[in-house]
Amino acid sequence: MKKVFLLIVLFASAIYVNAQKNVIIDTFEDNSYGWSETGNKKAMSYVSDGALNLKTKKASIASSSAQLPINYNEDFKVTFKIKFNKKPFTSAFDILFDVREDGSYNSIGVAYGKQYVLNVRGHEAERVKFNFGNTLNYDIQIVKKGNKIELLINDMELNTYENVKFETNVFSIISTSLSSAILSVDEIIIEQ
Repeated sequence: MKKVFLLIVLFASAIYVNAQKNVIIDTFEDNSYGWSETGNKKAMSYVSDGALNLKTKKASIASSSAQLPINYNEDFKVTFKIKFNKKPFTSAFDILFDVREDGSYNSIGVAYGKQYVLNVRGHEAERVKFNFGNTLNYDIQIVKKGNKIELLINDMELNTYENVKFETNVFSIISTSLSSAILSVDEIIIEQ
C-alpha cells in the first residue's frame, strides 16, 4: 500500500513540475536583454530608474529593440506594462513583434488614446476607434497558442489570428508624440 501511495505522489509531482510555466520578469534594473539605446535632441530611448524609457519631443519618434528569451516555436505570452507621463491624447505607440531582417513585422498599438491598430502578416490590418479614456497605463499582451495569436490591451481581447508563423524573437517598441512625452516600459513578463 505504501508503494502505491508513493507512486501516486511521485506521479502527481511530475505532472505538477511539468505543468509549471517558465516565467521571466524584466524589471529593467539593468539592460540584460540589450534593448537598444539611441538618442538625439528630439527623441531618445534609454534604460534608467527601473524602466525602458522612450522620450520624445514635439512631432518626433523614439524606438528600441531587443531579442527576448522566447522560443517562438512554442506557446508563449508576453506582457508589456507601459505608462505615459502625461495625457494619452498626445502620444501613440506600437509594439512590434516577430521583426524580421527584411523589415517586416506584426504590431499592436494605441493611437492617441482613441483607437487601436493591429497589423498581422497575411491578414487585413485593423484600425478600430476605441476610447481608452484618460488612462496613462497599458498592459499589452501577445499570446501565441499553436499557430494562433491573441492580441489584448488591458485584458480586452482585440482579435485572434490563425495561421501565424513566427520566425524571430525580436521585439520593438515605437513611441510618437504631438508634444514632449515619456513612455516607460516598467516590466515585461514572459511566460512560456
